[in-house]
Amino acid sequence: MRRGRGAAVNPDPVGQAAFKGKVVPAALSTVRILRYLSEQAQPASLTQVARSMNLIPSTCFHILQTLARENFVTFDPVRKDYTIGYGVMELAKGAAVIGRDVHQVRPILERVAQDHDVTVTLWRPITREQLMLVMSAFGRGAVRIHMSVGQRVPMLTAAAGRLMAAHMGFTPKELRALFRQVNWARPLTFEKFTAQAAEARKRGWTVDKGTFITGTAAVAVPVFDQDGQMVMAAAATLLVDRYDDALGARLAAALSAASRAIRQLAPTL
Repeated sequence: MRRGRGAAVNPDPVGQAAFKGKVVPAALSTVRILRYLSEQAQPASLTQVARSMNLIPSTCFHILQTLARENFVTFDPVRKDYTIGYGVMELAKGAAVIGRDVHQVRPILERVAQDHDVTVTLWRPITREQLMLVMSAFGRGAVRIHMSVGQRVPMLTAAAGRLMAAHMGFTPKELRALFRQVNWARPLTFEKFTAQAAEARKRGWTVDKGTFITGTAAVAVPVFDQDGQMVMAAAATLLVDRYDDALGARLAAALSAASRAIRQLAPTL
C-alpha cells in the first residue's frame, strides 16, 4: 500500500476492510438514530435528534416517522417527541439470547412451562447493574403471569438476583449498592439476602416468595457457559398460593435439566 509522507498507518483494527459495497447514508443515519434514542434517559424532540446526528431536520423527520410506523420508535403526538420502541427489542431478542441457537432453546423452556403450568423466563446481565429478560414461555392455564421480553430490572432482582449475587463476583460493597437499587415489595434485609445468595450457590437454585412481586413465587437456577461461568438465569414464576417446598424442588430439577440442555445446545452463550 502506498503511503504519503507523514501519513499514519491504519492497520484496520476493527476489520472494516472485510466489508464490501457502498455505505448507504440513509441506512447509516437510521442506525445512528436508533442507537442515540436507546441511550437517552428522556424522550428526545426532532430538533434534538437532528442536531445530535447532524442531519437536515426534514430528513431526520422522515426517518423517525418511518421508524415509528414500524414500531421501532414511539412517537408522542402531544409532546412531539420520540423514544426507542419495543419493536427493537423484538427484533433483537434472538441475538440477545444466544444467536442462531435461539430456536433450539425456546422448546426447552416451553416444555418446563407447560409441564408445570408456570411462566419460565431467561434473564441475562447486560451491564454490571441490570438484567434483561431475553426469552419467556408460558403455561397452558388460563391465568398467566406475563413478562415482556426486553424489560430490564436491577441486577439483584428476585430469585435471579440471588444467583447473580452468588456467582458474578461482586464485592461486598458492590453488592450492598446493588441491593439498594431493588424496590422490594416486602421488607428484606441485606444480611438475609446475602445469606440466601450463599445458600443458592451451595444448593444450585433459589426461590423468592413474594419479596419482589407480591403474590408470586419464583424459582431460579443458573445457566453456565462452556467455561463454567454463569451467563444467565432461568426462572419459573407462579402464584405464591400454588407454591410449596415439594413443587419448588420439582421446578428446580426441571429448570436445572433445562439449563444443562441449553449449555449443550448453545456453546456460544
